[in-house]
Amino acid sequence: MTSDLGRHLHTWEARAALAEARAEAEARRARRAERVAVDGPESLRALSAELAEVHRRNEERHRTAARMHRSLVQRAQLAGSPTSVGLLLAHAVADASRCPSSAIVLLADDGSTADFVGADGLAEAAQDLEFVHDEGPLHSVCARGEARLLTGQDIQREWPHYGQDLAALGISTVVAAPLRAGAAVLGAVGLFDPPSATLGGEELAAIAGGVTPVLLDHADAEARPGGGAALDGMRIIHQAAGFVASDVGCDVPAALALLRARAFVCGEPAATIAQRILDGELHLSL
Repeated sequence: MTSDLGRHLHTWEARAALAEARAEAEARRARRAERVAVDGPESLRALSAELAEVHRRNEERHRTAARMHRSLVQRAQLAGSPTSVGLLLAHAVADASRCPSSAIVLLADDGSTADFVGADGLAEAAQDLEFVHDEGPLHSVCARGEARLLTGQDIQREWPHYGQDLAALGISTVVAAPLRAGAAVLGAVGLFDPPSATLGGEELAAIAGGVTPVLLDHADAEARPGGGAALDGMRIIHQAAGFVASDVGCDVPAALALLRARAFVCGEPAATIAQRILDGELHLSL
């Protein structure tokens, strides 16, 4: 395990233990309410049944958060080579949600993609499409500030060009929730073709709620300018944008727009375009 990951390990372990303790407390409250709902006074049974449901939902939310942090701990302990916290976190989201194709996106102040990371190639391809098209489910979730579940028909109707490319990847369902830091929305977590299209809102909220503090801890530990979090999934794209900005004489946002436009026209992943730029095979111009 790398020393960078070691700095986070105790925090993740503590959060997992706290979530497990809270889950057990909610389970005890649920059992008490369930007993009253069955054997208690008639006047209290309906209310007790409702309370039991609330406690069970809270229990599942805490258990989901515990699973995610336990996954982070286990994956950090097994890391045999330098591994980014962002990638570990994407895999932890996949483990907690039982959805192998999971992604995290962070947005810039102007609403464009600042960074993303995917747990597998499918999730990475889906997020590359959102970067190239500058729109999609995770961008929409950030703008609305609320979770969304979208199926193929919804996606095609709302974003025709993006939806067509997403369907070509074989993805038919996207579930996403915003990542909040106080009143601010930093980004979103997304699940592509999750095992159940009716993945509970409480579970998804628990995952999103667990992702944000890990990202912010990572930003603080890395002493990033402005304290901003990063996932390192767009490292090569940002490197290429810097090269284009210097070569063309424009700012980085304009360079990213050029790179995005070339990827759209060529029908290639943005990372492929970026690598061609860095290899000197491709030159962009205004």
